Amino acid sequence: MMAAVSSNVASKVAKVQVRKETDVERMEREDAARHAQQEQQMIMRHGGEVDPGADEDEAPQPAQPARPQRVVAQPIRRESPKIGRNDPCPCGSGLKFKKCHGAALEDEGDGGDDANA
Repeated sequence: MMAAVSSNVASKVAKVQVRKETDVERMEREDAARHAQQEQQMIMRHGGEVDPGADEDEAPQPAQPARPQRVVAQPIRRESPKIGRNDPCPCGSGLKFKKCHGAALEDEGDGGDDANA
């Protein structure tokens, strides 16, 4: 095992290439430019819009699409009080909630509030 580690380290050291800081910065700029180009290509466009590479004389410039309004989701509120696991089941079976309808919640993997109380 020690010989394998030593040979692995020796092979990695032999393959290391020292680069100048300017080369590293140039490579980072190229990567950033490539990432920006890929990101621009991923932006979805409306079907009626003109491709950015098309001649501007041939088609009118499309209007900027309106940004969608952010909708703030309201928290879900229960209308009835929370049922505890050891409370009697509201169906009237006489069993504890965890043995009656609460067992079905745990089987589904729902992780609902009723099953975790």
